[in-house]
Amino acid sequence: MTSSNIKNVLNVPMRISVPEKKSAQSQNTNNIISTFPDNQKLVKPSIENIKANYISFTGGMYGKDDTDIACEVITDTGVKLNDVGGIDQVKDIIENRVLKFIKEPERFREQGANIPKGVLLYGPPGTGKTLLAKAIAGEAEVPFIPTSGSEFINTFVGKGAANVRKVFDFAREQARMHPSKTAIVFIDEFDALAKKRGGPNEGSEDKLAINQLLTEMDGFAKDKDVNIIVMAATNRLDILDEAVTREGRFDYKIEVPNPARNIEARKAIAKIHSRNKKFESEEGKQEIINKTANITKGLSGAQIAQLMNRAANYVALRDDNKYITMNDIRESHLETIAGPKLKTDTPEWEKEGVIAHECGHALIGQFLSDATKNPWEKPRENSFITLEERGNYLGAVFTEEGENPTMSFSSLIANTSRMYGGYFVEKMKYGSNLAGVSSDLENATNYVTEAVTKYGLGPNTSILATDANPFAKEAAKDAVAKDIKIITTTAAKVAKLIIESNKDFIEEYANSCKNNPNKNISGAEFANMLHDWNQKHYKESEVESLQNRIKRIIDEAQKGEMPNN
Repeated sequence: MTSSNIKNVLNVPMRISVPEKKSAQSQNTNNIISTFPDNQKLVKPSIENIKANYISFTGGMYGKDDTDIACEVITDTGVKLNDVGGIDQVKDIIENRVLKFIKEPERFREQGANIPKGVLLYGPPGTGKTLLAKAIAGEAEVPFIPTSGSEFINTFVGKGAANVRKVFDFAREQARMHPSKTAIVFIDEFDALAKKRGGPNEGSEDKLAINQLLTEMDGFAKDKDVNIIVMAATNRLDILDEAVTREGRFDYKIEVPNPARNIEARKAIAKIHSRNKKFESEEGKQEIINKTANITKGLSGAQIAQLMNRAANYVALRDDNKYITMNDIRESHLETIAGPKLKTDTPEWEKEGVIAHECGHALIGQFLSDATKNPWEKPRENSFITLEERGNYLGAVFTEEGENPTMSFSSLIANTSRMYGGYFVEKMKYGSNLAGVSSDLENATNYVTEAVTKYGLGPNTSILATDANPFAKEAAKDAVAKDIKIITTTAAKVAKLIIESNKDFIEEYANSCKNNPNKNISGAEFANMLHDWNQKHYKESEVESLQNRIKRIIDEAQKGEMPNN
């Protein structure tokens, strides 16, 4: 216990009334004790009494070692690099640089090269950063000390810094006992510990913890006989303190990408997570893995892993057919992104309305995708449509990037029009929209506002990023409002034209879905239905004429012209 802690205890008011306080100042300790009733007598204070009372008073703020973080070491993580799929380029960097440094340090010291002090893994959630860290430790066969950034921070001043010291001292102890004299400290959720300093919500505790982390990573005299490698993982590289992430502390900053747009990566992940699961044959297994990679576009590695596990759960719960089928994968996929099936008392007329509503979204997306050959002008693709009640949905159209991972003025109008699809179907069907379109309208408004204020897609504000500068925001507020109105009005007009010209298709689609037990169709199946219907009813020339008209409307809007009613 420190002298400052004792001073704090002595400053705590004691249970003495004003008359007694004067008496206490002029009497010795024995007299002070005698002024209390027999059942509240004080003992003569000793250092041990003071320490015990202080711990009690502060709620255990300072324990035996002034810290509250638990340290554990994992000598074998049970994970190797071949257990991590879909990030071959990242694994190559890890294997040929980081791991060789750890396993063969003398090889690099002979050339005057320093062993890396830190490896920072960053990328979106669910991409396998934590799994990769465990795999590195598993391959290196050195002590692995796992922690989380949030574990270090405490509301009491000094505790965070003490926690950092404790973890690094523990790592040094483990390294000294290991033949390699190396240990890895892994900090997950690193942004909780190492946020940029100087922010409005920063406290003194945050500063102390970061400063202590910098001291420990620099090592100084403490690490002469050991190698402590810090591995950290974060979803938010942009908010980390630059002093922490600079070279010399984190020598390797490695992005762990989302496999969402890489079919081979998704295939590799599905293959890893199909191990120890039952399939009818090896050929059938490979076919299911390939199809899984196709339908999981847009999912993270963690989601694909969970999808495969959930499919195995379905098999375990049924009495017949103890092999994973493609139907298990499809159902697992739906449950992963939309939630489990629900049984509700939704009235039939509302269910019919949902079918038409979702058809409106899918129809506009497909129509406008067909209308252009330029990939940068295309909207997001229909992935699949579900008309089952799942999670928070009565029905839903799920989309994916498709050919266009970015945004242009044409794709902005197309995607916004798609969001308005359900609104105009309901206006056509009921004479009024229903309350269920609220999320569609909110999403469209936010999407357009961001496109104008952040991405420069407003025809009158195209060279300004008004969202980034308060002065520009104020100076351009009228132009921003005008651009938002032009874009939303144009998108609404495009949506209305497509819905009204396809009224018969929507009605026929709704009737066919109403009594169909299969309530889920893929985007490709919907596209075939629309194309077949247009061909069957000789609509090709009518479709082409409407596509040309819509192109003119979008071109006029891009010039800053408000569409005519």
